[in-house]
Amino acid sequence: MGKTIGWHHSPYTTEEQLAHLRQQIEAAEAELVNREAELVDLRVELSAFRLEYDTRVGRKVTELEEVEAEIQRCQQRISQYRQWGPGGPPQTRTGAAYVPVEEQYRRTWQQPEEPPSPPPAEPVDAATEAQIKKLYRQLCRRFHPDLTQDAAERAWRTEMMTAVNAAYAAR
Repeated sequence: MGKTIGWHHSPYTTEEQLAHLRQQIEAAEAELVNREAELVDLRVELSAFRLEYDTRVGRKVTELEEVEAEIQRCQQRISQYRQWGPGGPPQTRTGAAYVPVEEQYRRTWQQPEEPPSPPPAEPVDAATEAQIKKLYRQLCRRFHPDLTQDAAERAWRTEMMTAVNAAYAAR
């Protein structure tokens, strides 16, 4: 028999064992290539699906928003009809719609109601906080306005940084 590897006694020679290991590596590499090709195919399919989804759903969302706006306008007209009848609100000499004294007073003197403050956020564990901070820093490095000379891009980056800072502060 030929040489053996290590302390184990094997019926195979070192060369035979190496050849077998090389075959296993080649098979694993071939499997890896196949899996990577499948991954690329799946990513292409996912990208196509996202595009199709965004196209179809985006149009439907736009249509929904238009319908909701039309419903809001109709509800306002119904409310106005119920309040003033088919002629609509009385007109002033200038042609502007009459605004009742109570409404004028409310608009002028009453403070608008503050929206209720959101409930306090649940505490975040240290690992999540570290991830949030890391992401925040990455976004700052990416969108900081000082990283460009172009005025238009600087304005856009300033808006982005404002949004990033607001999101980080709101966490």
